Amino acid sequence: MKKKLITTVITISLATAMSMTSFAGYWKKDNQGWWWRNDGGSYPTNTWEWLDGNKDGIAECYYFDASGYLLTNTTTPDHYTVDENGAWIKNGIVQTKTVPVVPDFVSNGYVCDMQIDVEYPYTTICYENNHYKTTGAVMLNDYQTIVSDSTHEEKDGYEWKIVTFQFEFTDDNAWNYGYLFGTFNTNYYNVNIPFELVKEDKSGNLYKQIVEYNGTKTEIYSRSYSDTFWVDNHYAVGIMVQEFLVPTGYDGIVVGVQIPDSYTADATSFTPEMAERFCNPNSADASPLFQLK
Repeated sequence: MKKKLITTVITISLATAMSMTSFAGYWKKDNQGWWWRNDGGSYPTNTWEWLDGNKDGIAECYYFDASGYLLTNTTTPDHYTVDENGAWIKNGIVQTKTVPVVPDFVSNGYVCDMQIDVEYPYTTICYENNHYKTTGAVMLNDYQTIVSDSTHEEKDGYEWKIVTFQFEFTDDNAWNYGYLFGTFNTNYYNVNIPFELVKEDKSGNLYKQIVEYNGTKTEIYSRSYSDTFWVDNHYAVGIMVQEFLVPTGYDGIVVGVQIPDSYTADATSFTPEMAERFCNPNSADASPLFQLK
């Protein structure tokens, strides 16, 4: 019997009424307008909030109506003026204040506690029939940082960080129905940073992210590849390698183990909803996470 195996990679001085400051959350938009989603799902209503949406350490002040929508280009119920972006202005100048830059992983309580060479239980769906599940183990069995070698081109001011995951399955479901496995990567400081496909070829798709690093916008690159095979009968092994080209000393990459839902996956972005599913330790699908320091 020829076994079918698939991998997926999912390769962010005011009046008292205006004193609230929100450090965790993100902007969302629907057909009625913009609103701010706090971590946990709540949203501000009938209130002002200081928000640092782009995590640059500078917050602007916004007013949200009774339904939670941002007011723009108007005067608020307490007689302040907001501009076309909803920011409070005084004499035509956007009012700001400095706030602590808190990494998303800290503000959301995500924990990077995966250890090298330690096995973790891994349950996933089967490839041929996703009504079946198979249980095995996953281990991060290698992590290295290099400047360059024969397959990793040198880039001034950058270094390569390379992680290797190994998946193992021994139960009958894996043998009879195949299995799916996958990994993902995201950013420690802001999980909601879109990926841009730079190159697509047989050596593995190369993606780019733009992150804030040392006060400037910086490009980070990533790619991955995998292999699968059977050792003797009923012993399946999957290897997933993720490679990152990052500024020297950058510690913002986090990798984790994904539980695939289907035969395809969106590899172009890592959304806050995905973060809540895979990075939140209280989620049923919580993944072991490893920060590339």
